[in-house]
Amino acid sequence: AEVPVQEYGDKENDDLRERFKLVADDFPAYFLFTEASKEGIRYEGDVKADQLHLWLRKNKVRLPAMGTIEELDEIAKKFMAGGMSDAHIKEAEKMASEQFAEDPKAALYPKIMAKLKEKGRGYIAAETARVGK
Repeated sequence: AEVPVQEYGDKENDDLRERFKLVADDFPAYFLFTEASKEGIRYEGDVKADQLHLWLRKNKVRLPAMGTIEELDEIAKKFMAGGMSDAHIKEAEKMASEQFAEDPKAALYPKIMAKLKEKGRGYIAAETARVGK
């Protein structure tokens, strides 16, 4: 939730500014409140979507990876956990061509799943090393 804090007039929500020991130069300030951290964990990084996303995931907030398609991610997880079945590849192909036909990333899911099935789990490490060169 966004909580505005004003420096002038009624000084709305000034109690929050004081509670979190913030000054005007600290804004915007982002805090994550969880069962484990009732006082909040403050985000200190650059205010960029990818960095905020990574910080949230590191703090165990479940989010789909940036640039991926959550529904196809779920099929890919089932594929990896379920012995790399052809049924999961077909399910990904169908979803990619119908529901996500306009997203060019969608077509990559069944292609990568088929490569994994063909080359085995070592394909991931080999391809990551190749692309990282």
